Amino acid sequence: MLKIRFHYLFILLVIALLLLGRAQILICSVTAVILHEAGHALAAKNRGYVMEKILLMPYGAVLCGGENFTRKDNIIIALSGPLVNLALILICVSLWWLFPESYNYTLTFVEVNTAILLFNLLPAFPLDGARVLTVIFKNRLKALKILRMSGLLISFILLAAFVVTAFYEINYTLGISAVFLAFGALSGTKKEAYVHISKNLPFTKNYNQPLEVKEYSVQAKIQLFKTVRLIKPDTLCVFKIYDGKKLIATVKEDELESLITGFDLKDNFLTVLKKAKRI
Repeated sequence: MLKIRFHYLFILLVIALLLLGRAQILICSVTAVILHEAGHALAAKNRGYVMEKILLMPYGAVLCGGENFTRKDNIIIALSGPLVNLALILICVSLWWLFPESYNYTLTFVEVNTAILLFNLLPAFPLDGARVLTVIFKNRLKALKILRMSGLLISFILLAAFVVTAFYEINYTLGISAVFLAFGALSGTKKEAYVHISKNLPFTKNYNQPLEVKEYSVQAKIQLFKTVRLIKPDTLCVFKIYDGKKLIATVKEDELESLITGFDLKDNFLTVLKKAKRI
């Protein structure tokens, strides 16, 4: 079962907004953060990863497990959260044109989503923007070190801005965001929250017991994920891939494991086998 956890910084943000009597901003922030993380989770699921827990932060959830994503998966999953916020902004702005009276009801939601979008795209670890940059640069360790330093630098800037607001109208969000960035830059990510589905499949067999060999005929246009449920701990599966009536490939379990970890689960066998240069 998916577990939802709230980081203490997220709780501090909630308390601060409640004390300031900003219930509307609180509701908009929580909604935007959850939808932001849902974007990550949906993209991860489509790429073959399952999510064990969500750790909600003030401006989204830390993208845990990123070290184990492929480069392409890392970019897609990292950007999916901010793209959800962008989509929500565009939807609300569109409503303003169609129903001008909706402006007063959705302006705060747009402002919150804009803040979350821009904040997460900053080149500072552990934000989404940093996740993308670590994939782009060839020297990942060097890039990670620079992005951690960037996170600390931006956290100091936010902290300074927080102090300045104390002389006018204090902005607790700036202070909490500064602590969040500093915490993330110094401590890094926690244990994986995303785990590839292949790790939950019984590819490892008990060869001390008799195993049944099962052979399946699969059409080349069938998607990879439809074969996943056939993997059992007490059987060895062999998949005969057909294009119509023509046999084009034979895929064993160990080969299937390689395919589902290297390609999109929604791809069909024909596409995957061509990309893998098997046909």
